[in-house]
Amino acid sequence: MSETNVEALSREIGQLEAELDATRTRLAKLRRERADAAAQETKLQDLLGEGADGERLPLAPLLLTVFGTTVAMGNVVAVYIMGIMVVGRGRPDSDTPGAILAWFLCSLVALVCLRYGRRPGAGGSARGLLRPIGGAMAWITTIAGFLLATLGYAGLLGSSSYGY
Repeated sequence: MSETNVEALSREIGQLEAELDATRTRLAKLRRERADAAAQETKLQDLLGEGADGERLPLAPLLLTVFGTTVAMGNVVAVYIMGIMVVGRGRPDSDTPGAILAWFLCSLVALVCLRYGRRPGAGGSARGLLRPIGGAMAWITTIAGFLLATLGYAGLLGSSSYGY
């Protein structure tokens, strides 16, 4: 009779272990589903421009990022014009200080806007993608403009043999 009780207990233990394994598997599946749902909720909040508490995110960082990137693109044009004036003519002319001023102001505005666009706010992944592009443009044109201005005024760029 004691063997029957031992066998019954063994079977019951086996069933309980099987239920425990099934429960663990179901729990792991539910945890994965919860993590997926949380990731999807975060993505939807990002698209809607809402924070975790459902409040609207501030729009200023997005606007600063877009404006800073637009000004950085304008700075590309300013550096191009500076290059034509300094390298193409072989020497700076009377319009070069205006181009340098435009370059300097565009660089300053783009870098400041992109710096303050780093704060948390609306735009999410789009802003996260736009900021590095605008930042790279702003820094590259700032450095290129600085080199054009200093080397151009030092007379190290271009040649005067164009007949100007």
